Amino acid sequence: MIQASPLKRGMATLLDRIGVTSLAFALQRSLLSPFIRVVYYHDVQPALAEEFSRQLALLKRRFVPVTRTELDRFLSQGVWPHDRPGIIVTFDDGLRSHYEVAAPILEKLGFQGWFFVPVDLVTLPPGEQPAAALRHDVLHDCDTTRDPRVFMTEQQLAALSERHIVGCHTATHVRLSKELNDSQLVAELDRAKQRLHSILGGRKVDAFSWVGGEEWAYSEGAAKVVARLFDYAFTTNTCIARADTSRLNIARTHLEAFFPASLVQLQLSGMMDLYYRPKRRRLESVIASHAAQR
Repeated sequence: MIQASPLKRGMATLLDRIGVTSLAFALQRSLLSPFIRVVYYHDVQPALAEEFSRQLALLKRRFVPVTRTELDRFLSQGVWPHDRPGIIVTFDDGLRSHYEVAAPILEKLGFQGWFFVPVDLVTLPPGEQPAAALRHDVLHDCDTTRDPRVFMTEQQLAALSERHIVGCHTATHVRLSKELNDSQLVAELDRAKQRLHSILGGRKVDAFSWVGGEEWAYSEGAAKVVARLFDYAFTTNTCIARADTSRLNIARTHLEAFFPASLVQLQLSGMMDLYYRPKRRRLESVIASHAAQR
């Protein structure tokens, strides 16, 4: 399981108690609206279903759930008809809990989710999935002693794509560093997209999320391929999206279903955006030049 550090949890609790988090969110909304915040989750096990539902309810109170069509219009025309900022909920790694737990809750509360899938891992036989997840750094809390599956099935992916967006998360959950050669990039991006397209019954696959948040996990060679293959690309590197944000460099904010409310509020407040700003600026030279060529 991905854990938040005790220091960050403690800071979130303190800032919430003294009102700083609420003030920061209010300032963000006042000064920067309209905007859309994109958040990302990993595993949402059944034991966390109630916590996840409460988090989505909190998001819905503060934001407007954004559809793909609304995102398109906002980034292409600057159109935003709502009085609150928008929210998009995304999920990485194609885990079985995304279909079994997260998707029904999203649908109940009126969200359209974006699910990013490492397609070669998803299509492995169930008995091979626990070892493959460990080998490829996919973190999860699945009880594989009863059911070895870690990932969604192909049938679940196809069904999910009828109501939500399913995108590429490389073929094998690999960081796209400069160490990868051209043939590896073809396998991890071109072929992964084609394979996912086939699984989804020919449905368009035009969204991608980078694996990992380390700076070395982004390379110019990979960014060039991503810009050629996809209309949307998402990073970590928390920040809001505004009307002038590049579709190929949309930052996401990290949430998990087990985060306490104070930590969720901190992540949404904009304060962490300031912390990540230097890293985002350094990565712009890697990603933005290729995005501008689109």
